[in-house]
Amino acid sequence: MKKIYFTLFAFLILNLTAFGQTSLTVSPDFTVTTVHGEEVNLFTLLDEGKHVILDFFFTTCGPCIASVPTFNESFEKYGCNKSDIYFLSIDSGDNDTQVLGYEAQYGALLPSASGVDGGGNEVVAAFGVTAFPTTVLIAPDRSIVAQDIWPITHANLDGQINTVAGIETNPEACVATVSIEELENVPTQIKGIYPNPTAVDATLEFSIPEAISIKTEVYNLMGQQVLDIPFNNFSQGTNTILIPTSNLVNGTYTVNLIQADGKMAITKLSVLR
Repeated sequence: MKKIYFTLFAFLILNLTAFGQTSLTVSPDFTVTTVHGEEVNLFTLLDEGKHVILDFFFTTCGPCIASVPTFNESFEKYGCNKSDIYFLSIDSGDNDTQVLGYEAQYGALLPSASGVDGGGNEVVAAFGVTAFPTTVLIAPDRSIVAQDIWPITHANLDGQINTVAGIETNPEACVATVSIEELENVPTQIKGIYPNPTAVDATLEFSIPEAISIKTEVYNLMGQQVLDIPFNNFSQGTNTILIPTSNLVNGTYTVNLIQADGKMAITKLSVLR
C-alpha cells in the first residue's frame, strides 16, 4: 500500500489510497529546477516528441524509497532521458539539500526537483497529488495516458512505456551510466573510490595490466561533462587519481576512466556537503 501524505486513522488511509493519482486527463505546463541546477519545462519536452513520466515522491516516503531501484533500471533501460521518454522526479515538501541526500543515500538516478527550492510543491498542487509515490505518464499531445502507475514494478512500467506509449528500449543511449561489470574486455579495473559520498576531494583507485595512458571525465546525471582530467601515463599495477570536487555541486556523478584506445571503466561518485 502507498504511504499517504496525510494520515489520521487506518480506515481513512484505506479510503485515501484510492485517490493516489491525479484527476487530470490533460497535463498543465510547468517549469522546475532540478537539484543539479537544470531548468526543465514540461511542454518543451513534449514538443520534442517525448513522453514524460513524473514520479511524485518525498524523501522519507517508504514506498518511494523502495521504488528507486525499479525506476533506476527503467531509466537506463529506456535511454537515460536521451531517447523517446523523459523521467522526472517531483518532490513534495523537501528542500534541495534533503533531496540531494536522498539521491546520495538511495542512489536515485532520475533528475529531481525539490518541493521547496525547485518548484515541486507547485507541481504537486497543480496535479492534485495527495498520495506518494504517484507516477504519471504524459503523451506528447499533453494527454495523461496513465494517471497513476501502481505498484511500481518492471511489468507495470514496461506495460505503459512499451505497450501503451510504443517506446522501445534503448540502453545503448546510456553508455555513460553502464557499470564496470557490464563492460567486456576492459583492461582498466576500478578498485574503489573514496570517500564516497564525499565532502572533499575523492581518490579513485584502479589497476591496469600494463602501462597505458588514461584520461578522466566526470559527468552529472544530465549527461553534462563537469570535469576533464587530461591523459596521463600510468604504470602497470595499482594507481590512483585525485578527483577534485570543489567546483561540483551536491549530487551523483559518473566517473569515466578512458584509455587511449577508447575503452572505458566507469564508476559513480556522490558529493554531499
